[in-house]
Amino acid sequence: MEIGKKIISLRKQRGWTQYRLFKEAGISQSNLSRIEGGSLCPSYKQLCKLASALNVSVQVFESPNNTRKAEKPTELNTEQKDLLAKILDMPKDETFEIIAITIQQIKNLPADYQKALAKIIDSLRP
Repeated sequence: MEIGKKIISLRKQRGWTQYRLFKEAGISQSNLSRIEGGSLCPSYKQLCKLASALNVSVQVFESPNNTRKAEKPTELNTEQKDLLAKILDMPKDETFEIIAITIQQIKNLPADYQKALAKIIDSLRP
């Protein structure tokens, strides 16, 4: 199912209008309309905002070509939603600084830990 149709489906499951979703997600109504209509490919940040508003994981929007078995959408708990909101509201320079520090910490890990971490991160990709 394409992303726009998936968003419509999740929105309608909740009995929400487009107006409510764009207000909850904090994206423009025109962008939401274009995403749902398939004429705009959402950014990752927009998908995160939509997922948070709909209380689902971003993985819900995975490509249908993905070979993983379809799963029930994972709902985010309050702590996860709060953390996601903080990350999305963080200034870009602060975000890049945190990423740089994290990368340096990973580089300081033993090689086998780095490989294990790489496998975990790869498993999270849609």
